[in-house]
Amino acid sequence: MNKHQTTPPRRAPRQGKLIFRLYIASDDASSGRALAILQAICRAYFGRNYEIEIIDIRPAPLNARMDGISRTPALLKLFPAPSWRITGDLSEDALILAAIKGLPQHGFAGQ
Repeated sequence: MNKHQTTPPRRAPRQGKLIFRLYIASDDASSGRALAILQAICRAYFGRNYEIEIIDIRPAPLNARMDGISRTPALLKLFPAPSWRITGDLSEDALILAAIKGLPQHGFAGQ
């Protein structure tokens, strides 16, 4: 994972809510898979206690550059700390869930 500082959420997070930013390329199948997997994980484990900000890099490439994103799909966990990022289609559900819950796993590191 890149140690680049991410931009904060666009609005103040509510207490205890997970805040994610998912960078996608709208015409890319892996971006669609990443969104579907993230939504399924969040619904199954966090109920309504999460927000996902989706940014399509096609019309908004500057936003991606500000967060140091060079590939999509890219998931950033913004809140609560520690923040981190993952690139790829998020197909390894167990690793994604472990990262979200802050469990130590190989391949993931806080920012």
